[in-house]
Amino acid sequence: MHVLQAERGSGIARRLVEQIETIAVGSGLAHISLETGSQKGFEPARTLYASMGWEPCGPFEGYTDDPNSFFMTKSLLSA
Repeated sequence: MHVLQAERGSGIARRLVEQIETIAVGSGLAHISLETGSQKGFEPARTLYASMGWEPCGPFEGYTDDPNSFFMTKSLLSA
């Protein structure tokens, strides 16, 4: 997911994540995970996810530990 610089701060990314979470809950998923960048440019994304209850985790599925990747997960059981 990427939001153009001119649109950042308008709430678009938050609404997109909320919609993804709503669909995941409606699909009966217990948790969801994501991979984002570990570089400074991805700090706003990591901050957004953390503010929405996402927590750091290790690599999942086919991912491996990579210094350029940052992994996060969120339990949907209490959502």
